[in-house]
Amino acid sequence: MVKVNYLFLHCILPLLFGVLLYMFLRKDSIFFLSIISVNAHNTFVNFIKYNFIDSLWAYSFCSCLLILTKANSRKIILFSICFVWLSEIVTFYCFKQTFDVKDGFCMTVTCIFSFLLCKRKFINYEK
Repeated sequence: MVKVNYLFLHCILPLLFGVLLYMFLRKDSIFFLSIISVNAHNTFVNFIKYNFIDSLWAYSFCSCLLILTKANSRKIILFSICFVWLSEIVTFYCFKQTFDVKDGFCMTVTCIFSFLLCKRKFINYEK
């Protein structure tokens, strides 16, 4: 039951939050910006709009792998980071999108954060 709670908290919830953010922030109508009335060129808003959503996906992906494998392998974090950068490369070549280094960096940081958080939680859980 504890694993199901961890899966919901660390995998499902970030994905749902990311979907909601994507629905409200990534539109050209700028629904979110009209509500909070901030400048569209605000660095923090742009970070949330473009990088944080992808970081939530990376956190969810990495956490899922770590929870299902009981967070005992550094190979999982290396695989996750490689997968994150591979997704950026595929997006660049296949979909003709920009290669966003800031996005890759943010996703790498969230993968490492996920690894540290899940490792700590599971060490406490297994004792």
